[in-house]
Amino acid sequence: MNTNRINCKNVFLLFFFVNFSMGKQVNGLSVNLLWNLYKKINGISLGMVNQTARTHGLQIGLFNKGAKLRGFQLGLCNANEKRSMPFINWSF
Repeated sequence: MNTNRINCKNVFLLFFFVNFSMGKQVNGLSVNLLWNLYKKINGISLGMVNQTARTHGLQIGLFNKGAKLRGFQLGLCNANEKRSMPFINWSF
């Protein structure tokens, strides 16, 4: 398994990688030590950097960016289509 970069289309349940993961959609939990880059997340994204085009759920990390967020972001820097806030951000 290549732990540096993983590409996938759809992921269900648990997704865990070491450095970088990207794909179209996650339904469940995505855990990564460095960077999660997905088009859509339904569930929880946990990593240093979380970046999605559409999130329904929770992003936990130092830097979180969700273009269309329906849920919460917890981290040092959080941004969504409505605002950017430190520590906690939300949109419904």
